[in-house]
Amino acid sequence: MKQELVLDTLRFIHQQTDAIRRIFGDHLDGQRLDHVLRMDLTTCRPLATILEELRIQYIAPGDASRLPLQEESIDYHISYTVFEHIPPVVLAAILREGLRISRPRALFVHKIDYSDHFAHSDGHITLVNFLRYGDRSWRLFAGNRYMYMNRLRHRDHLEIFQRSGLTVVSAEPTVDSRSLDALYSGQLRPHQRFQSYAPEELATTEAWICAERDSGVTYKMEKGARSPHCGMCCGAR
Repeated sequence: MKQELVLDTLRFIHQQTDAIRRIFGDHLDGQRLDHVLRMDLTTCRPLATILEELRIQYIAPGDASRLPLQEESIDYHISYTVFEHIPPVVLAAILREGLRISRPRALFVHKIDYSDHFAHSDGHITLVNFLRYGDRSWRLFAGNRYMYMNRLRHRDHLEIFQRSGLTVVSAEPTVDSRSLDALYSGQLRPHQRFQSYAPEELATTEAWICAERDSGVTYKMEKGARSPHCGMCCGAR
């Protein structure tokens, strides 16, 4: 977390207050927003001081599968374009830990980017170009901690959510038309690992998934794989 990015975010909140109130509606904590709006953004002070004023506990480095939080202590479990960079076994452990620390009816809100990140800077390839490679070949391109992608598709993530004990209440996938055309035309031939998926599944390049824990189930943290990086946001009101 960088001080200049935190300050940029706070300035954005100050500038877009009306839009924020409109978007979040009754879900908005008005007192907390008013507290943010009263903050002095002109005085230089350490990041730790700013976070303390915001009542944010920043845990880094951290392991999202083993958090120093009490059971049933959060209302929201949130990430933004993080899950695609986490191995499936670790992802399941993170969700189970999220269940342990979440209150009944807590929401899990996650934006997942299913696209080939090389396509973000190379317009000559489609957003699902990496599906043409087997695991061994793909590791030669991106087999490192900085570029790791699990290449799970949308239904794979949904299954992990459900197996972890979550009920998916909303899923909003986006299908990329250019990628879909490349798949149907044969311009992009997926590796045999992905041939059981329909073209529309393969061409899904991002999704919002919203899930909630079952209020009647007690969750217990299990021993398992540890997350190599966090990138998660857990919120308590």
